[in-house]
Amino acid sequence: MEIRKLLQVGSTEIEDDASKNLIRLIDLTTSSSFMQYGEVRLANADGRFSDTFKKGQFFSADFSLGSEPSRFFTGVVYEVFESTIVILKVRGNAEKLKTKPLKKSFNKVGAADVIRYCLEGTGLSYSLGNVAPVRRHTYLIAGGSANEEIIRANHFFGLGFAPWFDKDGKLVLKTSVQNKKKTDVEFNGKDFTRFENGILETFFIPELEVYSEFTILDQKYVANTHRIYVDGNKSKSIISVEKA
Repeated sequence: MEIRKLLQVGSTEIEDDASKNLIRLIDLTTSSSFMQYGEVRLANADGRFSDTFKKGQFFSADFSLGSEPSRFFTGVVYEVFESTIVILKVRGNAEKLKTKPLKKSFNKVGAADVIRYCLEGTGLSYSLGNVAPVRRHTYLIAGGSANEEIIRANHFFGLGFAPWFDKDGKLVLKTSVQNKKKTDVEFNGKDFTRFENGILETFFIPELEVYSEFTILDQKYVANTHRIYVDGNKSKSIISVEKA
C-alpha cells in the first residue's frame, strides 16, 4: 500500500517522491495534551535547503493511503540544524502559548472571558466547546504565560476540560469524553507488526484523529496517542490504545 507524505514548512512544500528529499521523519506525535513534537530530516548534500528554514515557521504534515493527502499534524519549527542533512525539530501549536507573562484583574468575569483574554495575540484558532458559564466577582491573572493561565483558570473555575490540539492545530477546550470520535477502521493480523501491552505497531497509517475508535482483532479500542516514523521508504505508526 503506497503512502504519500507531504510536508509544508513556511512556504516550502516537500513531497516524498523520487527525489527522496525526505530521509526520515521521527516521532511526529499527536496526543490528547499540549505535548506534540517531532523531528524531520531532509537531504541537503546539494544545498537545496540551505537558509530555507527558520525558527518559528509554520509546519504541517499530510499523509494519504492512495488518495489525496489529509492533514495529520500542524505546528511550528523550534530548532534548525543545517549541514548535508537538515534537521528540523517541530512542536505543536502549544509553542504559541508560551507568551510573555500576562497580568490583568477582572471584576464580575466569566471563565470564557478569561480564556479569550489569554489567547489574544497568539494567532491560534480555538473552540471553547461547552465551557460552563461560570462567573466570579473577581479574578486575577498574576504573571503566568498563556498556557499556564489557561490551566489555572480551568482549575479555578472548576471547568474540568482537558485542553488539546487537533490535527489542524486548533486548540480544543473540551473534556476527553466529548473529544472521542468513533471511526470504523479494522486491523487484522496482516495489518500490524506488533500488538502488546496496549501498543499497536503497524505499517498501515490510518487517517484517524486522536481518540478515534477502531477494531483490532474483533475488539473495539480507542487511540490515546499516535506517533509516526518514516525512515526511507518505510513508514510506521505506533499507537497507544485502550479497550473502548
